[in-house]
Amino acid sequence: PISRATYRLLTYSPLKLLREQRKLREALSSWKGRHVFTFSYLGTGGAEQVHADIMAAVADQHPLIVITGFSQDRAFAKRYAEIGTLLEVPRLLHHPFTAKDARQRITAAMNARKDVLLFGSNTDHFFAWLPLLNSSVRVIQLIHALLHQPEGNVMHKAWLALFGRIEHYVFVSRQAVTEFEAFLFANNIPRSQFGKLEFIPNGVSSFGEVQAHERTGLLFVGRRSPEKRLDLFLSLADRLESGHPGRFRFTVVGAPEVAGH
Repeated sequence: PISRATYRLLTYSPLKLLREQRKLREALSSWKGRHVFTFSYLGTGGAEQVHADIMAAVADQHPLIVITGFSQDRAFAKRYAEIGTLLEVPRLLHHPFTAKDARQRITAAMNARKDVLLFGSNTDHFFAWLPLLNSSVRVIQLIHALLHQPEGNVMHKAWLALFGRIEHYVFVSRQAVTEFEAFLFANNIPRSQFGKLEFIPNGVSSFGEVQAHERTGLLFVGRRSPEKRLDLFLSLADRLESGHPGRFRFTVVGAPEVAGH
């Protein structure tokens, strides 16, 4: 199999790379705030909803929002763009000929300002930028979930060299805090440094009362991505419907229609 760099070199459209170059230039020239948010996606997802709610808290300060990956859909594009300057540059940040320059331009823009705060989640570009940032740039990472695996967590182990650079680690799950503490302790980070780990639960909205129904309902909420395992839900639905026709009702929210279901 060819390397990722070679694949990107062969498949990324030069025209789309030029468009992202223009977007990067325009975004950095028009950005007037001091907050930078960076995430992988802006498509359908619970994490993306949380990110939108967090960014909305500083919408009046015109943040820069950098999306580093290829989103499966654009469900949150409009909302993100209403909050701040939205910049999608996944090709520039991954192409072997443009990644370094794009990274340097983004970090240089942060270094050129006072009181800048970088907030990131679910993207390894966040850590790639840290060595290039001035010490005056404050840095916060949001971790949605983590499972401590003594023989795993390869990326997190690589990022430990930058543990001291991050001002706060924010968690939306107490279990994730516990798992991360176990991971840190296993990798020789003293408990005296665990004070930068902060638990802040997700906001929960009320959507009215649950309505009674004559059939038991099974609900799946999530985009169609490997980690969400929609195919598992659909196969279970098939087996239940086959063994108990009409007894259950099934609903999928956030994923496109799947043939045969």
